[in-house]
Amino acid sequence: MEMLHQINEQDDVTVIQVTHSETNAGYGNRIIRLKDGETFDVDPA
Repeated sequence: MEMLHQINEQDDVTVIQVTHSETNAGYGNRIIRLKDGETFDVDPA
């Protein structure tokens, strides 16, 4: 996870992660939550 975060920051690369782990989700700078295929909680960019 740390490596993906570093690549995102240093190389300005977008990383899309799909996880059930709140710990891993915390590495992102934006979280979009889905339930039954619909977005229900979107953090602002």
